[in-house]
Amino acid sequence: IDDFVVQSTSTVNFKVGSAVLLPEGKQNLDQVAQTALTMKGYLLEVTGFASADGDAKKNKVLSQKRAQAVIDYLVETHNIPLRRISTSYGFGELQAVADNATLEGREQNRRVEVKVLASRGINQNVEVRTSQEEK
Repeated sequence: IDDFVVQSTSTVNFKVGSAVLLPEGKQNLDQVAQTALTMKGYLLEVTGFASADGDAKKNKVLSQKRAQAVIDYLVETHNIPLRRISTSYGFGELQAVADNATLEGREQNRRVEVKVLASRGINQNVEVRTSQEEK
């Protein structure tokens, strides 16, 4: 039952120094919730990140606030049960997906990743999906 497979990954981006969800991010989360609520035995993994702008400690806190903003939206807007959300984590500047030396890279690094995981024990025919939803 605790053998999970990633079904989809969605990325929600944020403005500099902000943990406020943008309309585009809310649309991505609406899709995540739609996908998750059609599944049995799903779990959402929410991880926050920040670019290398500013203080590393503040960025760690900011990345956790971003992850919490995503969780709040999913719970309050879509009634996702808390038991379906794994412990979130704010990585701060760690695990950059792009070069922090460029404006575009920093924009990509200011993000929260939401993975929809499916339990293989409950969903016998679960396959690993490679489609990735960006922005």
